Amino acid sequence: MMRSYKFLSVVVVAILACAMTASANLLLNPSFETQGAGGSWDPANWWRGDGNDRTDIGSWGGGWAAQEGTWGMKMNNVGGSPTNHWLGQEVSTLVGVGDQITFSFYALRNNDPTFDDAYVDLGMMTAGDDTWFNHLSFASGLSNQVYGSGWVQYTFIVTNQTPDVNAIQAWVNVRNVNSVGGTDLLFDSASLTIPEPTMAALLGFSGLIFLAARRMKRK
Repeated sequence: MMRSYKFLSVVVVAILACAMTASANLLLNPSFETQGAGGSWDPANWWRGDGNDRTDIGSWGGGWAAQEGTWGMKMNNVGGSPTNHWLGQEVSTLVGVGDQITFSFYALRNNDPTFDDAYVDLGMMTAGDDTWFNHLSFASGLSNQVYGSGWVQYTFIVTNQTPDVNAIQAWVNVRNVNSVGGTDLLFDSASLTIPEPTMAALLGFSGLIFLAARRMKRK
């Protein structure tokens, strides 16, 4: 009987580990394919700054194809002077202590722009408090990308240490962009994920528990 209990405990641990590996993209319109109310340059579900426009990558991207789909975002200077840009989205979701928050996007340097760097900001909100806090900022390293190298994915992972988080803000901020011959930076295929159990894994877990219980009963 002791051997059966050990078998059951191993099954439980193995299935729970598998169940927590799946995650879905929490961002809406992650590849900017859907336009918003402001027109074709306005991406639905996203906040954006001036000079940060939704665009057909093929027509604006210096011959580059979109990383996914047809559309993406471009950032360049406005009015001939260096400009700060931002692009972000707010997501309502429960985040537990110890959960890993992963934010990623693809970026491409076009026309060899100059800029300070692109920073990624993650803000959180807790239940019962409408104040955003814990804005974690990370230098993206985008300024080190070689001009003309194509699409590069940038990924940032944070482990939540705050209880009762029920919303996240994910932003990309690019400072002092200065155009050199046209569109400077292209963005596409953003993602925000938190590992969660999958229904298939949980069903598999219940099935294996049933089989393990039958095995214990026979012994």
